[in-house]
Amino acid sequence: LNSALIAVVMPLKKVNSGIGFWANTEQNNLFEQTSSFSLQYAYQLSVGDGRLGIGASAILKMFKFDFSKAIYPNGLEGSAGSDDLISKLDGQKQTAIGAGLGVNYQINDLSFGVSALNINSPKLKTSDAKLKYFVPHLYVFAGYTYNSPNPMFAILPSLQYKAALGSPLTLSSSQLNINTIIEYNKFLLLGASYCTNNDLSVIGGFTIKDGSKLDGLRFVASLDFITSKNPGWANLEVTVGYNFNMAIEKTTKTYKSVRFL
Repeated sequence: LNSALIAVVMPLKKVNSGIGFWANTEQNNLFEQTSSFSLQYAYQLSVGDGRLGIGASAILKMFKFDFSKAIYPNGLEGSAGSDDLISKLDGQKQTAIGAGLGVNYQINDLSFGVSALNINSPKLKTSDAKLKYFVPHLYVFAGYTYNSPNPMFAILPSLQYKAALGSPLTLSSSQLNINTIIEYNKFLLLGASYCTNNDLSVIGGFTIKDGSKLDGLRFVASLDFITSKNPGWANLEVTVGYNFNMAIEKTTKTYKSVRFL
């Protein structure tokens, strides 16, 4: 699986909101390539001593199936390196639109939330019928920031539960991620993540906040060790981000002259 993701988010402080956009491309296997584009909107309001966020998203998924890259096993009956059925298949393109909803609540150093994707169960159109290609997915998240007696260190543990939603409202293919990150001087971070699918990840990175031209630059990498029986033994994920302020500071200037007195 090869994947690339570009995301942009921007707060709208005057209306207690935020908007976002991301584009993602994936080469899932020899035949399938997926391109996704998403728009998000979130609104925040004060509830009790904390902040409640409510968000929604729309996702356009575009699929391309190309059977010209088929690999044939040795000993295949008929002509070597060919298959009469696959050779008759033409490249196909499909589109689907998904929707998502989510809520998040943060109070002091504790935050937790619930979200769901593909809540409309988008289908792919074929020549014969509509194929139910997506099922709704549920995500439950909880995180905490522990500020140690040494102000240079902070510990950020978190949990994430995710599962596919069946009918009627049954859960399947569930996973639990247990994550811990140690942050030093709000600059360096090092952590680990464990998934109940027997996958272990090591995480490291840095965030620059020194007032220089690189202020706001963030780099994070994780190496995922696959200890289950799935093919492959490791995956590498790299994230590069940059935060910048679009506000332009205005300086009030006055001009005095005796001619205008």
